[in-house]
Amino acid sequence: MFVHRLALAIALLAGLIGSQGPEFAQQYRQRLGGAVDELNRIVAKFDAEVQRENLTPAEGLSRLDQNADPLARQRGEAMAETIDRARRVIQEKKAPEPASAKTQAAPRTKLLVRSNNRNFIVDASDVIYATIDNGLITLVTTNLEGQSNYRTIEDLQANLDRDLFWRVHRSYLVNINRIKEVVPWFKSSYQLRLDDRKHTEVPVSRVQTRRLRELFKL
Repeated sequence: MFVHRLALAIALLAGLIGSQGPEFAQQYRQRLGGAVDELNRIVAKFDAEVQRENLTPAEGLSRLDQNADPLARQRGEAMAETIDRARRVIQEKKAPEPASAKTQAAPRTKLLVRSNNRNFIVDASDVIYATIDNGLITLVTTNLEGQSNYRTIEDLQANLDRDLFWRVHRSYLVNINRIKEVVPWFKSSYQLRLDDRKHTEVPVSRVQTRRLRELFKL
């Protein structure tokens, strides 16, 4: 809950600076530094816990994700998103200036998809979803399926329209215009059925369930 409020505060602060000008930059950097410190404490505590079990952080997250206890799975999802958020905030802190709406790079409208030893260029709006497995990102579009040249889901999302592409789970990025059905699942959780040829169902992490409810007024 704290991490969610922290992320919202950072987003609101960035919007304030982008709209009102550089005189707020110093205050922004100070608050951003506090956010980094808090996120680092959370991640360091988790790292210490998994080290006591002789596990890497990735192995610890995997164990939580595969745990039969839903509370353990929920913690794993929250921790994975916290780690991702920490990386993003640290990168933002290293940036010379907080990006304003005018200086932010425009979202990419074209993406490269490798399929059958060929490199296809597709419209970003035709991407239905992206998923990552063993470090390899797969893009599923309206007409084909193949591998992305991006290394992480975070990098891919950063180059797309964030209002259109939603990180519903740490392993999935979906085009909200390609969601066909919201499927109730166990323990008040949900899955999304997409309008690709296989009608793929992707999980919604418990951390993202709130946004799902807000998005579709559930």
